[in-house]
Amino acid sequence: MLKKIAYKIAAAAVLLTSISSFASAQEQPADGGAGSQTKAVAEPAKTAEPPATTAPAETAAPAETAATNDEASLIEKVSLVVGYNAIGKTAFDLKRQGVELNMEQVLKGARMAADEKDLGMDREEVARLFTSLQGIVREKQTKKLAEAAEKNKAEGEAYLAENAKKEGVKKLENGVQYEVLTPGEGAKPTPKDKVKLHYHGTTPDGKVFDSSVDRNKPIVHSASGFVKGFNAAVQAMPVGSKWRVTIPSDLAYAMSGPPSIGPNRTLTFEIELLEIVTEDAAK
Repeated sequence: MLKKIAYKIAAAAVLLTSISSFASAQEQPADGGAGSQTKAVAEPAKTAEPPATTAPAETAAPAETAATNDEASLIEKVSLVVGYNAIGKTAFDLKRQGVELNMEQVLKGARMAADEKDLGMDREEVARLFTSLQGIVREKQTKKLAEAAEKNKAEGEAYLAENAKKEGVKKLENGVQYEVLTPGEGAKPTPKDKVKLHYHGTTPDGKVFDSSVDRNKPIVHSASGFVKGFNAAVQAMPVGSKWRVTIPSDLAYAMSGPPSIGPNRTLTFEIELLEIVTEDAAK
């Protein structure tokens, strides 16, 4: 990630330099062209008067002023885009990782690059800087993950304790809590079976992190191919039933929860077991 950011910073410097060079290159032809055109209109062939007179210059001024204003407006907008994309997004990427850049120094570096000034550091020194920064970011992320895991674990245990008190809530041997919403009378899947089911997953605060119900598309999957707590619930459900299942964090994703879930989250699923899929049906 940090290597990509380093490349972005380098690209920003190159882009700023190219924009600066392009603007400089455009200024001279534009002025020269407008000046030549004014002389052609202003200079009468039959007199020896000076090549430029006041009246013709005033006639050409509105078009020239409009072109200058258009160019200034264009450069202003392009400058904003360059700052936003090449510099701002890099700063935002680092900020998300806990590193707040000194924007005065960022702009100073951009100006140095645009003016073709030497940074005063060789590649090896820049590489060492980013290696050090990578270590700082890793340390911050590890600390943040540990804090989130501790908080989520405590909240999950409290949620499980309260949920266990609700009428109709039972517990499997491994500690997974379940409530039968719709009874079923079909067979129960074995670990080797494939099943077709609907699920709706939420965190203790009610946030939906994944749902085949919302997608309106049931899934076909191995009855032993989910997280441990989900597997245990599915294999205990008769076909045709619908359960609300609450899974302790160690039987869910534990510390490996994706960003939409986080570490050590207790999870709740509403699972509707539609059928055990035969080989012929799977084909």
